[in-house]
Amino acid sequence: MRRAGVLALVVTTLAVAAALDTPAASAAASRLAWLVPVALGAVTLGTRPGALVALLAVSFRAPDILAGVERDGLTAVTFDAAGDAVVLLAAAVMTGSLAAAARLQRRRYEALGAVQRVLAIEAPLERTLRRVIACLDWRLGCAALTLTLRDGDAVATASAGCSALAASGNRDPVTREVLRSGRIVYLADAGGQPRPRRVLGAPLTAAGVTIGALVAERTGELSPPERETLVMLAAHVGLGLENARLAAMNRRAASELDTKIAAATHRLAEADRAKSAIVALASHELRTPLAALLGFSELLATLDFARDEVRRLAGIVRRETARLARLVDDVLDLSRIERGLPVPLGPRRVAVAAALEAAVEIFAGVDADGTGRRFAIECEAALPRVVADPDALDRIVKNLIANAVKYSPPGSPVGITARAVEGAVEVTVADAGRGIAPEARARVFEPYYRAPDVVRGVPGTGLGLAVVKALVEAHGGTITLDSAPGAGTRVTFRLPIAREASSAAPVD
Repeated sequence: MRRAGVLALVVTTLAVAAALDTPAASAAASRLAWLVPVALGAVTLGTRPGALVALLAVSFRAPDILAGVERDGLTAVTFDAAGDAVVLLAAAVMTGSLAAAARLQRRRYEALGAVQRVLAIEAPLERTLRRVIACLDWRLGCAALTLTLRDGDAVATASAGCSALAASGNRDPVTREVLRSGRIVYLADAGGQPRPRRVLGAPLTAAGVTIGALVAERTGELSPPERETLVMLAAHVGLGLENARLAAMNRRAASELDTKIAAATHRLAEADRAKSAIVALASHELRTPLAALLGFSELLATLDFARDEVRRLAGIVRRETARLARLVDDVLDLSRIERGLPVPLGPRRVAVAAALEAAVEIFAGVDADGTGRRFAIECEAALPRVVADPDALDRIVKNLIANAVKYSPPGSPVGITARAVEGAVEVTVADAGRGIAPEARARVFEPYYRAPDVVRGVPGTGLGLAVVKALVEAHGGTITLDSAPGAGTRVTFRLPIAREASSAAPVD
């Protein structure tokens, strides 16, 4: 429709020029009248239509010129008319060429701007290539466009239009040759069709390396300026894609660096928290049993007590000594675990029931309210032995019992059960304490963590359960915790049963 409107305008100006070209008009006015439609046709329709308009203009004046030649022969007027024809043709060619160059330059800058806008958007490679090829397709007026990019060992491709090379089954040898040689490839007769196509392949380069190819096909001529434009666009697309790739790499590196910095900051914060916990441990948890040991040992050394009183004081000294030993062992083991070192174990075939009875004996003394702590122990008859380090098993059991005693009301019973289940011995330690809130249960096995709702007035370091979990898992076992506010806490661990026929571990 647009071209039809332009053509109608050209015809109208031709008619106007013919009307103005009268014997009364001056030669200059006559030439100007004919130059307007010629220039308009060349600018809007192209060089060939402009030349056709010039020929039409000459044909309008041909009858008058021929009549003058027959009447007067070759005169100055005749030569002026011939010169006007040459001028009109030259004007059509020059104006059309300049207009075509201007249109090509405009399309070039439009394509460059569109490609730059596409490359500024972070997207997967295939989507970026499709967007780039869409930007180039309608601006370059090609029958087919193919954009290929090498990404490491992979090759990504996007295309538009119908490729004559692909239709002929050649699998696009132009792209292969451009990628192989890094040079421009131009075929003047491609596709083997009645209307052969011109094919131009231009390399996409970055830092002197060929990273892809832009292949354009057109039915009809690809002029040297158009070929130059395609080569220039290929160079800009290659540079833009490489810059986009580097920018994406920089963003990923920055994101990874931010993640590492955040992780390092978190580790530093955890280390600082651990240091503060160790300081608190040294100032309170270690001082308390040491003060008890020192005080009671001085009493025993300076005063005479009845045998029962000596036995009671000796029991207190024993419990505080065991507590101090557990704290020291917990700190040492946790230090090894945090450094990624294995916990040293000497596995043996151990009787779980004996370990439970020995641990209960330590905590069966007088409670804080002056009454004895009660323990309800239920062990299956003929409970199988487990493969475990005796000292580690002793610490597992004592830490769990110490927690149950610490966080349950004075005088309340602590339940301990042991049974064989699914190739393992399962031990459960249950208390009647206030329980643990759901949001805290997920963190109770973290080093130094103590649930906020149970720490008030209850001494502790947050090491016990973390060490228990590490020791159980070092034996190939599992540990779980069930608790609810007001319903107490149950901690259950499983250790593999010792196979009599296959285990070479000694019996403890």
